Amino acid sequence: MGTKRLRRRARHALEYLAAAHIDFRLWLTGKADPELPPLRMRFVGMGDFREIGEEMASLLVRVGGLRPSDRVLDIGSGIGRVAIPLTRILDPAASYDGFDVVKRGVDWCRRHITPRHPNFRFHHVDVRSSEYRDRGADASRFRFPFDDASFDFAFATSLFTHLVFAETRQYLRESRRVLAPGSIVWTGQNLAGRHVTV
Repeated sequence: MGTKRLRRRARHALEYLAAAHIDFRLWLTGKADPELPPLRMRFVGMGDFREIGEEMASLLVRVGGLRPSDRVLDIGSGIGRVAIPLTRILDPAASYDGFDVVKRGVDWCRRHITPRHPNFRFHHVDVRSSEYRDRGADASRFRFPFDDASFDFAFATSLFTHLVFAETRQYLRESRRVLAPGSIVWTGQNLAGRHVTV
């Protein structure tokens, strides 16, 4: 194992232990929020988990044009930071599918979001990621696990910063394939969105 990877794993272990300590204190005092994943499981950026998720969901509606009736694809759904607020935006007849390479995030979403919102489905994909996973299929050849024209709206938040050019190109091709004609793919990096009509 390389020095860089070893340092990253040590840093993650220390962050996990610190967050687990806070989770335990929140649980003891009855202040843990049952709608949100425990701090020790959050692997998506800094800041207030709920506030950032709410802001991203709001941007999807205001800037991206997301409609409550849309069939939505979340490319790199993480641990549900955007899915949680979308449960209050999307109609029960709408659909949401999210996929991610981090299995523990997908599993948490399946256990905590899907039972209350059956139209929200989460999928683990076996794809390599420089940040999160060193095994799996090559992202530059990855085919999204969905049929053609299955979605009206697709989005990715902070995903493309983890991909090289060939992987980004493939993810955009796949986004186009799974979106119905006239649909939107929205990419947001640090809450500044870009969207393209397919």
